[in-house]
Amino acid sequence: MATSNNIVEELVCDDSFCKLVTEPDEHTLKKWSDFRRDNPDKVAAMEEAKKIVLLLGHEKAEIGAEERVSAVWQKLQTSVESPHDMPHHSTVAKSNSAVLWKAAAVVALFIGAFFVLNEMQDKPVEEIKLATANHFVRTTPMGQKSTVYLPDGSQVMMNAGSAIKYHEDLENGTRKLVLEGEAFFDIKKDSLRPFTVTTENIKTTVLGTSFNIRAYKEEAQIDVALVTGKVALANSNKPTEANILLNPNDMVSYHKAENSTSKQNFNPDKVLAWTEKTLYFEDVNFDELTTVLERWYGVKFMVEPSAMSDKEFLERKDYKGKYINKSLDTVLKAVGFSYGFNYEIKNKTVRIM
Repeated sequence: MATSNNIVEELVCDDSFCKLVTEPDEHTLKKWSDFRRDNPDKVAAMEEAKKIVLLLGHEKAEIGAEERVSAVWQKLQTSVESPHDMPHHSTVAKSNSAVLWKAAAVVALFIGAFFVLNEMQDKPVEEIKLATANHFVRTTPMGQKSTVYLPDGSQVMMNAGSAIKYHEDLENGTRKLVLEGEAFFDIKKDSLRPFTVTTENIKTTVLGTSFNIRAYKEEAQIDVALVTGKVALANSNKPTEANILLNPNDMVSYHKAENSTSKQNFNPDKVLAWTEKTLYFEDVNFDELTTVLERWYGVKFMVEPSAMSDKEFLERKDYKGKYINKSLDTVLKAVGFSYGFNYEIKNKTVRIM
């Protein structure tokens, strides 16, 4: 019987499995959903292989098996403080790639947790999950993002601090999802089974389309931005009011306090930035900025009393910035320069001085 490490190796070197992790399509999803269902003893190995493929990054998804193993080793080497704790990559790779794989696999299993925790301090962790059940709940903690593939192949990319509850009624032909937080949806078209997303008082109905919904409970409004297709919005507090129809590049904002909606065009670079690992700030104040950073990096901000008493510091609403896959330290250096503060990062706390 193949060992767990051998199964992980086979999966990492399988182009179809790598495609499942990095750029899945309907055929790939079905193939591996069936594999997962028929091989429950290999689920743990699939999860380990997924982590290793993610270490490689999208840019290496198409390289050959031997180079793939070497690339894993390079990634793992750079994640450890002391390079003297491991054999030199080039020597091992040239001598025996099979031995290299086993070493890399062992390292992945034993220091993988360290690598992920170490990276979480600087950049959001991403997870990819396959949903095989017709009813499930998924949550994404602060500092993380996750992509969930529904049983029909639809994709839901969840931002940090978000939760979804999915229910597919096979008898009545409906697909229903409840969202708290922010998510980007790419829904498979199925005219016989409409797809609805409920967020507090707003219900979004689609057949097949892609759109973004931002609906954090602590925020004053809910935004629904349509990228492709068409959607219809209904306000449950105003059942007699006609549905609002959206075309691509339309965004509807529901203002909670007024129980009202407004419709306008939106800037995809801003609204969809988070799906491209990009922080985008435009005319935000300090509180809005730190709220986003707390979700993005999974940290808490503590502001010293001297800064809290500075009204101009807290109320100025003019900060702009764009950060593509940057560490928290890099972002804070830029923000601190603009606001004129010093900071200290300790564990999961950022102290503003």
